[in-house]
Amino acid sequence: MTTYKDHVHKFGKDDGLIGIATVPDANHAAERPAVLLLNAGLVHRIGPFRLSVELARRLAAQHSLVFRIDQSALGDSAQRGDGLSYEERAVVDAKEAMDFLGKRYGKKRFIVMGLCAGAMNTHRVTVADDRVVGACLLDGYAYRTPIYWRRQLLPKLVNPANWARGVDMLKDKVRGIATTKREEASGDDDMPGADAAEIFAQEWPPLADVRRELDRVVARGTQMLFVYTGGWSDFVDERQFDEMFAGLREKARIRVKFFRDADHTYILLAHREAMLDEVASFVAQVR
Repeated sequence: MTTYKDHVHKFGKDDGLIGIATVPDANHAAERPAVLLLNAGLVHRIGPFRLSVELARRLAAQHSLVFRIDQSALGDSAQRGDGLSYEERAVVDAKEAMDFLGKRYGKKRFIVMGLCAGAMNTHRVTVADDRVVGACLLDGYAYRTPIYWRRQLLPKLVNPANWARGVDMLKDKVRGIATTKREEASGDDDMPGADAAEIFAQEWPPLADVRRELDRVVARGTQMLFVYTGGWSDFVDERQFDEMFAGLREKARIRVKFFRDADHTYILLAHREAMLDEVASFVAQVR
C-alpha cells in the first residue's frame, strides 16, 4: 500500500499563495507528472464537501504527487497587487505553482484539474503552458447545441402548466427591472459579492476559439478528460460534446464521461466513487 504525507507550502510572489502537497513514496512518484488541483469557484482548497482532499488522496495512493492550491484572494492565499483580472490571475497562480513544484520536487510535467470555474481555469492554464501534459475538466464548457435545446425545450413546450409559470416569471422579471432602476437612481451600487460575480459571471469565449485551442493542445500531445454531470444544467447528453467539438473525441488523447444521475459536486457517495475511479484511471495513463 502506498503511503503519503501532506505538506503545507507557501509559494508564488512574496510567498502569498498557499498549497497542500500530498506526497507519496518518492521511489514510486519520481517519474510521474504532478497533479495540480485548482479551486472550485469560491471554495478553498479542501473542495466542495472535501472533494479535493479525496481526489488528492486517491491519486497519491497510486503514486501521483498532488498539489491543491488556494488561488490568489481565495482561501488562505493573499490578493495579488498587480491588477490582473480573475482569468489572468488564475493562469499566473498556476504557473507559479508549477514553478514551485519544479524547484521543490523536481517536477517538470503536470496534470491540471478543476471543477466548474476551476474547469475553465484548467483550460486556460493548459493552453498557456506547455508543461501541462494532462487536463481534467469537471463540468467545464458546455455550449448549447441542438440536442440541448431539444432536451430542454420540447418537454416544456408541450406542458400547459409551463405556459402559466412563464407568464408569472415574466411579471417577476418586469418587477425586477423596475427595482434595479430604482436602485441605480438612488446610487446604491455598493453591492456585496463583487468577487463572486467576477468568478461566476465570467463570459465564456466563443466556441470556435475554444475548439482551436483544444486542437492545439491535443496536437502537442496533451491528454484530456472531460467529465460532466446531470447536475450541470448546461449539459444534457454525451452527444452534446460531439456537437460542440465535432470529431474531437475521435482523437486518441480525448476522453469524455457523462454521469447523468450525479449532482454538480458529487454529494452522493456512489456517484463520487465513480467519478474518482474515472479520474484515477485517466491520471494513471498520462505520461
